[in-house]
Amino acid sequence: MFFAKHRVARLFVSCEIGRAHLFRRTRPQRNIDRSSTLHQTTLAAVAECYAAGMHPVCRRVIRLRTGVVVPILLMLSVASAGAQTPDAPSPNTGALNLASGVDVPSVYFFRGMRQEGAPKLTLQPYGTLGIALSDRVKANVGVWDSLNTGTSGTGGPTGELNYEGRFASSLTVGLTRGLSFATTYLAYTSPNASFNTIQEIDLQIAQRGRLAPYALVAFELSDKGQADGGLNKGTYLELGAAPTLFTVFKHARLAVPISVGFSLKNYYELVTSNGTTTDHPFGFVAIGGLVTVPITALSGRFGSWDLHGGINYLALGQTTRAFNKGDGRQVIPLIGVSVRY
Repeated sequence: MFFAKHRVARLFVSCEIGRAHLFRRTRPQRNIDRSSTLHQTTLAAVAECYAAGMHPVCRRVIRLRTGVVVPILLMLSVASAGAQTPDAPSPNTGALNLASGVDVPSVYFFRGMRQEGAPKLTLQPYGTLGIALSDRVKANVGVWDSLNTGTSGTGGPTGELNYEGRFASSLTVGLTRGLSFATTYLAYTSPNASFNTIQEIDLQIAQRGRLAPYALVAFELSDKGQADGGLNKGTYLELGAAPTLFTVFKHARLAVPISVGFSLKNYYELVTSNGTTTDHPFGFVAIGGLVTVPITALSGRFGSWDLHGGINYLALGQTTRAFNKGDGRQVIPLIGVSVRY
């Protein structure tokens, strides 16, 4: 279609200019460089005009200044090409949403509990599928993995990379004033057999906005698999927020996530010297900074991409300190990339 319009435009302009030249043929003519590209382009246009059976006077167009003809042809070509370019795709407004990415922390901690004795490279890829069932109800399914090359992975007893695989399925209901309530089932598995499978039900209430506060209660479902490696299934409480600010860099966002974790019952068990366990209520407090920068070169029809990086500081309780080799503090840098569509 573009080439047809382009040819018609050239024929029309060439013939019209040739006809107009008859009324000005008494004007002095300039010498023409017949080897120039502009001249050859004009000759080609006139040849098409003549071959199409239009008025033969268009042959005289070669005597016109070629600097007039070719710019007009080029402008029409550009306009025709622009008319054929499809519009940019609109953002995804459908019922399905996808999110994926990978994070690279310096060391893997889970709710204040260290998961790597001597970390090297740790990659944590993830992916989620969101389904909008209605304006207020949304379902999500997702997977998450921790691929470790330190002592919890390829450098450990099994020599296997995949330390942890996680499956999650949730249902979120929107309430009034930006509040939402979510119920989530999680299964934590260890493909390299580092720990027993942990099953859990989470209940969370959260609020959208600049502060984004939330409260989460997690219930372990079996005595055979617990996050703390204890003897009894536990109940966990987490309170937190993720205030979001804008930085001086264009489109960059700064979030300051804050969270604190507690054991409501048997979640932070510590095995004593006589083989019994003691549950310590306080688990950890964490505060960090995370800068997110959009990758505009990739965003658009390929989804919304961003690069993020930051640092997290942990202050640990008695049980979590024991997981961290007796150290009550930990600093964790992190970088990552994600895409949403």
